[in-house]
Amino acid sequence: KVKGPLIQECPVNLECKVHEVIPLGSHHLFIGEVVLVHYSKEYVINGRFDLDMAEPLAYGLSQYLSTAGLVGQHGDSVRRER
Repeated sequence: KVKGPLIQECPVNLECKVHEVIPLGSHHLFIGEVVLVHYSKEYVINGRFDLDMAEPLAYGLSQYLSTAGLVGQHGDSVRRER
């Protein structure tokens, strides 16, 4: 619908129309509307998308989490051992 780029390695991609961008200092908050969902059929079991198999990630309070627990924190990709 909006023909945005898709990330091949992601089991789910959402096409969104941005309705508002709110500057928050260190980042921006995007308010949008999901207009189309793309998903990999390999994650569909018995006609339903299997979240456990897709291993979704979430980000909140400077931490990356999976359904299995904490998997990382903000800055891990650039943090150096001292």
